[in-house]
Amino acid sequence: MNPKLMIFDFDGCLVDSRNRIIELTYQTLAYFEHSASKEQIEESIGQATNVRFKEYGLACNDIDKGIEKFGQLHCDDDYCDVQTISGVTEWLNAYSHIEMWVISGSPYLPVNKAINRLGLNKFFSRVITREQYSGLTKKDFLSGIVSPKNHPMLFFGDEKQDLDAGHLLGATRILVRGPVNETLEVHADLTINDFNDHRICFEK
Repeated sequence: MNPKLMIFDFDGCLVDSRNRIIELTYQTLAYFEHSASKEQIEESIGQATNVRFKEYGLACNDIDKGIEKFGQLHCDDDYCDVQTISGVTEWLNAYSHIEMWVISGSPYLPVNKAINRLGLNKFFSRVITREQYSGLTKKDFLSGIVSPKNHPMLFFGDEKQDLDAGHLLGATRILVRGPVNETLEVHADLTINDFNDHRICFEK
């Protein structure tokens, strides 16, 4: 396959931000004088924030406030210790002649800071963050801007919403395997551990 467009999720796909999400979750729960184990938080990453906080046992009347607090902390974070998934920079550089987009459920500030600090900004013609598609799912937002001229395309992600978006767009769906997403493999066309996988190499 020689794709014309490649779309990437950000957290858990291009970069490993799990430690930042865990830390922001700890801070949010502490604000409400609540706590959860690291294992519990790790296992729930990827779920909707309200679902995660409910699982942690946050009081029902605090869940909406918790979502707001987590969002504020996330918006203000600089992703200072976030690093790329193994092989990402080299792989993106090898296929930099192909149009690439990022669509992320994370806020603009941490995504933009990480992309620039890690030197990834030169690869992407569009970086779409949650502020830009607020109120829509990834698949609904992308269906309005992707056209037949973008095909064939690849969609890389680590969550169900990424695979759903790829399916709707008619893209080849590539799941980047993480600690807790192995059950999603049945929804993907291909599953990789990182970007060193020879199966995602194609003619330049």
